[in-house]
Amino acid sequence: MTEKTGHTLCFDGECPFCRSMVHRWRGTLERRGFELVPLQAEWVRRRLNLPETELTKELRVLTPDGRILGGAAGLVHVCGKIWWAWPLWLMALVPGVKWLLDRAYRWVAERRMCLSGVCSLHAHPEPKSGLKVLGLLPLLVLPALIYQTAAYGYCAFI
Repeated sequence: MTEKTGHTLCFDGECPFCRSMVHRWRGTLERRGFELVPLQAEWVRRRLNLPETELTKELRVLTPDGRILGGAAGLVHVCGKIWWAWPLWLMALVPGVKWLLDRAYRWVAERRMCLSGVCSLHAHPEPKSGLKVLGLLPLLVLPALIYQTAAYGYCAFI
């Protein structure tokens, strides 16, 4: 049985990344009474009354008491309604953590098209082979570092 909470989670219905996340979490959210609606729905557009450029910048949560929470604040609010996500909700109460969550949310939101594989960056050719080696550098250095520390007895992290 679904408990009706009156919460509405509004997402960018034209974004493959957002649609994928909603599809993945739909059951969890709907069981907790969240209605999932694209930001492009006419009633959502009217309710938010935002310029088109602002409308789909971040998810929005509409609460039963009339609040509109966006971005990381909306996600934290959702976490507070899911018992196993309470640790994130509690962490957000620590000074400075909301700021970090907001920065992380903004980083993902700005790159969501690329994260879903539809941005223009995927149309560019692969980097030159010399630049590919730089991407492998951590994989080459880490085993050597572990071996070096193990050989000299400084292996507290292994």
